[in-house]
Amino acid sequence: METYRISVGHQHGVKPANIVGAIANEAGLESRFIGRIDIHDDFSLLDLPAQMPSDVLSHLQKVWVSGQQLQMRALAPGEDTNPAPRPFKPRFDKRGPGGPGGPRRSGPGGPGGHGGDRGGDRDSRPPRRDGFKPRGPRSF
Repeated sequence: METYRISVGHQHGVKPANIVGAIANEAGLESRFIGRIDIHDDFSLLDLPAQMPSDVLSHLQKVWVSGQQLQMRALAPGEDTNPAPRPFKPRFDKRGPGGPGGPRRSGPGGPGGHGGDRGGDRDSRPPRRDGFKPRGPRSF
């Protein structure tokens, strides 16, 4: 197997099935010959059989997946396969005192908006006037 780099990744909304389907359909390659697929933010790495014919490789460079041209090329020996580190984004907790581990509100406007009453004792209701009797779960 040989590792190839394609110019489509997570930011393009690609999934492994999209890549496998495009390569299998366009190159006439059975999906069982497609190896590991490693999807990064803006590119992906995949293993294909070694010594791919140059006409197949040139055709796959022009194939489109998730709105992006694959631009497939063989990965050079020693080429860095790690994506650039993501910039640090500080997380600002906007949840306030009711966040995780904080006190829960009850009453009107609390979770569910039921004012703390979730239906009560249903067995104390009078029978329905229209004669309806539930018969268990429906089967479709």
